[in-house]
Amino acid sequence: MGNVSYIDSSGLAVLIEAMQKVEKYGGKFALAGLQENVKPIFEIARLDQVFRIYPDVDSALSRE
Repeated sequence: MGNVSYIDSSGLAVLIEAMQKVEKYGGKFALAGLQENVKPIFEIARLDQVFRIYPDVDSALSRE
């Protein structure tokens, strides 16, 4: 997510669908490296409570 500087409801819907598909097959879905201007979008939509969000890929891999 480090290169994503903007996300709208369509983008959020794609991430939610991807997470559901991954978890359906027993996988773990995480987001890493959200830019500071994108974080509030997840917080406002309360998706920060739905997604596993990590500061960077290494953090995500070490905790998953």
